[in-house]
Amino acid sequence: MLRTVHSMIRLASMMAILLSIGAIGLGKFSPDGFGRSPCSTHFLGVSTCYRGAVNEGLHLFDLTGGSMRSLPLGPREGVDLASSSPWVDAWDQVHVAGRWKVIDPELGLKQCGLTRVAIPSGDVLDRVSLDHYPVSPPCWGAGTTARVLFVSGDGNLYRYDFEPIAGSSGLGLNPVRWDLDSPGTEDLQLIDVMRPDRLLDPDLLIATVMTRRPQGDRDRADHYEIWWLRLSDDEQRIIDCGPITRPDPAGLDVSRRRPSLGVRGDGTLCLAYLSWKGTPEDLYLRVLPIRLDPETGIPIAEATRGRILADSCLNHAPAFVDGGASLLVQTLRDRTPIPLRIPLDGMAPPPTLTASRDREP
Repeated sequence: MLRTVHSMIRLASMMAILLSIGAIGLGKFSPDGFGRSPCSTHFLGVSTCYRGAVNEGLHLFDLTGGSMRSLPLGPREGVDLASSSPWVDAWDQVHVAGRWKVIDPELGLKQCGLTRVAIPSGDVLDRVSLDHYPVSPPCWGAGTTARVLFVSGDGNLYRYDFEPIAGSSGLGLNPVRWDLDSPGTEDLQLIDVMRPDRLLDPDLLIATVMTRRPQGDRDRADHYEIWWLRLSDDEQRIIDCGPITRPDPAGLDVSRRRPSLGVRGDGTLCLAYLSWKGTPEDLYLRVLPIRLDPETGIPIAEATRGRILADSCLNHAPAFVDGGASLLVQTLRDRTPIPLRIPLDGMAPPPTLTASRDREP
């Protein structure tokens, strides 16, 4: 009798273990992201926007400690423009999506597209060759979906679903269509896109938009401004848009890229971005106070010119760290990219950086 009871207990324990394993498996593969839970951004892709950049492997900064993590990939295979998911999967792993490249030393770029890698295991979950591939870091879809949105070289927004998602048009690449009647939108070209996770309505993205003056304009130039984009619920259409930043009448802050929206330690919203005047080789970190329209929730800049916090930044979006007390940017030291924390709450910046100032270069 006792032996029978022990056997039943062992059987029940085995069933519990199997059910747990099955639940984790369903969490991994189910279309609605079961088993995933939201989290703060863990990793930031290391910039490759400098001469002599390493083009092999995947290189990430750990935002919690600032150290660099490098993962080897296949021969001549590299990933850049990487961004991490705002969630962890059933195995407590973050997924990192970025531009996947295979480079032939003689022929140059051989393949290009998207990849998805699980961290910390380093397992490559997807390698996808695409005709339309990212030119800026992708942002992740709403919720815990394995979907990314990115801007391609044709100036349009694309969506890639790594797995089946309810209401989607299927796996793979799909263009995100403009579906609005606002005048002049046919002349807009997107450059960057980001999703301010849990700061704005989930259907709102932040983007860099390039506008061009007519060919006959004596002072014709490309202008980069930061806009908001409102997506449809299925993230297949842009249904509304508008500018966040306003032109600087003095012409000192006219080229704005790599936007990042965050909350400072005092609870106020802040838009961080990179800008330049003249040529984009010397990039400045700027910040603008932001308010939200009480009726629409749309972000609005409260000034026409951002305040300069640092210079000599690499062309990669800044990241809010330390609970909003600092911004992390990348710069070069001994021809190697390094992360630098810029205090936002009244603390003096590190001596290696340009002091916080309102004067212009």
